[in-house]
Amino acid sequence: MTGKKEPSEIENTRNAALKRRHFLGALAGVTTTSLIAGHNATAEGLDLSDKSADTKGSSENHYDAIVIGGGFAGVTAARDLSLAGASTLLIEARDRLGGRTYTSDFGGDEIEFGGTWVHNTQPFVWSEMQRYGIGILETPGAVAEDFRWIDANGTLHQLTLEQFESLASGWQTYHAEGRYLLPRPFDLMHNREAVLANDTKRAIDHLGAMPLDELQKDFIETMISLFGHCKAEDTAYLEMLRFHVLGGDYFPTLMDATTRFQIDGGTQRLIRAMVEEGHFQSVLNTPVQALTQTESNVLVQTVAGKTFSANHVVCSAPMNTLNDIRFDPPLPAGLNAMSAEKHPGIGHKIFMKITSPIANFSVFSPHQQMHYAMTYKLAKDHAIVVAFANTDGGLDVTDNDSLQKALRQYVPDATVVASTSHNWVTDEFSKGTWATFRPGWLTAYGDQTAAQLDRIHFASGDLGEGWRGTIDGAIRGGKIAARSISEKLKG
Repeated sequence: MTGKKEPSEIENTRNAALKRRHFLGALAGVTTTSLIAGHNATAEGLDLSDKSADTKGSSENHYDAIVIGGGFAGVTAARDLSLAGASTLLIEARDRLGGRTYTSDFGGDEIEFGGTWVHNTQPFVWSEMQRYGIGILETPGAVAEDFRWIDANGTLHQLTLEQFESLASGWQTYHAEGRYLLPRPFDLMHNREAVLANDTKRAIDHLGAMPLDELQKDFIETMISLFGHCKAEDTAYLEMLRFHVLGGDYFPTLMDATTRFQIDGGTQRLIRAMVEEGHFQSVLNTPVQALTQTESNVLVQTVAGKTFSANHVVCSAPMNTLNDIRFDPPLPAGLNAMSAEKHPGIGHKIFMKITSPIANFSVFSPHQQMHYAMTYKLAKDHAIVVAFANTDGGLDVTDNDSLQKALRQYVPDATVVASTSHNWVTDEFSKGTWATFRPGWLTAYGDQTAAQLDRIHFASGDLGEGWRGTIDGAIRGGKIAARSISEKLKG
């Protein structure tokens, strides 16, 4: 193994551990909440196609509603439609339900390759958890005892309490316009003129204009990459403001909302509860290739040549895959353009099992291949670390030695014994991770993101407002689509 780097500056702050731990509960470990599936882990996929016996009132191959896609948006829509009395079929391309959420076993440790973190500021997912009596677990790295940063010169620093406080101050300064520009994050165009005037601004350009020090700028640049799950240059300034305002315009709350609390039992537990209540029919391993709307129904043609029909259809396919389905009439122009350009979420999420150090840490640097990592789980003889990297950064996420070398830039004695990751960008049923909007997208497509095709309704965590790009955003989209169809079926 090569590449071990001796830190030229490690400041000893162990005497402030308890105070720092409290502060880091609101600081360390930021990631947004909609990601990745993996290779070296066993997935707890939900094959629930045996629910077909519970389908209410459908004749052969015709339904009141068909839902395309079995992530949280699709499952929510199917459940709500079924509970409203509609005969409902959910069609999923994968061999499991859950979409870009994916609870897996990694050598005996439960991990989430997909959407992970939830919070009481996320109204839709929190309501679902309360509905089914599901609690939360905490991620250790969100209250890390050791927080490190590598500067542009390659110097490794262990941050002091004063530096932590500086990060919070810098974050608030960067997002100072948030409540003015986006006072209603579930109605992004409420302050329309001001929003459009800032829509083409890149997050990184706004950062360059801020009177912040090197540490503050490096931290915020890392967070820009994490929230967009892409190069910082591809993240819109308004997207950073959206997340910040959703977190109460308050740095500690946003950190908790995006890193700290996991669903007890995993996302698959919540999916299972929703499916079991809904009693809708589902078919797996069934990609859809065409949707044809007629005067009286919608014809759904699968890749295998099977045809179903329904009075209404919910299409919850990810944004980056919409153009893989033929629509007649054509896909609304804005959705077609967004799917062609693709949202910028193309980063890596990597899990590593390390046998040393067994410690609770969080590290960051925009100058490293692995720009963020934190402790995900602690055990007696090992720790699980979750890390993030850009896909064009040259890091071989399939190689333990490559990952160990990258992690040792921050933690020189780290020993990686196993790892797992998945490239969702090459996954034909996602073609990306979670969605944020590119600079200029609100101007170009903002009025079209809620477009429908009369009988075809679009619902995805990639569209809409509020917590777009998260489990909460997906559930919201599914509920809106189900309510709209239910009203039409009643009318």
